[in-house]
Amino acid sequence: MDEDVIKDHYQELSQKYTGLNLKQEKGNYFVEGLLSFSAGNGDNYIEDDFEISIVIPDNYPETPPHVIETKGRIPSDFHTHSSGNTLCLATSFETKRKFFRHKNLIGFVETLLVPYFYAYSFYEKKGEMPFGELSHGAKGIYEYYQDLFGVDDANKLFLFFKILVDKSYKGHHPCPCGSGKILRKCHGSILREIIEVHGYDPFMYDYHLMVTHLLKDKEFRFSRKAMPKYILKKGKNKKNIKKR
Repeated sequence: MDEDVIKDHYQELSQKYTGLNLKQEKGNYFVEGLLSFSAGNGDNYIEDDFEISIVIPDNYPETPPHVIETKGRIPSDFHTHSSGNTLCLATSFETKRKFFRHKNLIGFVETLLVPYFYAYSFYEKKGEMPFGELSHGAKGIYEYYQDLFGVDDANKLFLFFKILVDKSYKGHHPCPCGSGKILRKCHGSILREIIEVHGYDPFMYDYHLMVTHLLKDKEFRFSRKAMPKYILKKGKNKKNIKKR
């Protein structure tokens, strides 16, 4: 843990968000207090505040912080993790993706935490989400990747995942989306970012969740072309594989 980096990042954050304080307890750092924000415009303009604790991980800033809303205002069924008090700001990859663009506390607060609280305040006032809403759990992860790649067809999406799972990225190959472009000039940057930012093992965790989610649908048939090598070798779920 680089304490100087944490203190420098906190100083930058506290100049704008004056209700937050840096605390240390048993070698761990926290940013706690009142986060006041304003966001939106016109009828959608919102000013609000939340009591929070930003938990700084030991290897910060190589890992994003996580956040607890400390007054119990956020219900456990509103985009929180299974513990019920840690906020689910976005999918794991999207959280890393946004955090790593700045790698500091103020970037984390303004690109992830403020939008989350804005969405909840909006929901409280109007009974709907301002930006649309992903489902919870594996289904939400699947919907996120659909939006990220701009692909509705599950098997077409899993052609991208096959490249990641098999570690077979080649920029000169045709892009699976069917655009007619080579991969590096189409969706290649997204594939590279997933591995560079998210990491192979965390992506595989997402992948297995999505496969499990899709296989619950008895109407879904997994295209053999979209199956990675390790699944084909094991020969699992043969009844769900449609040869093409």
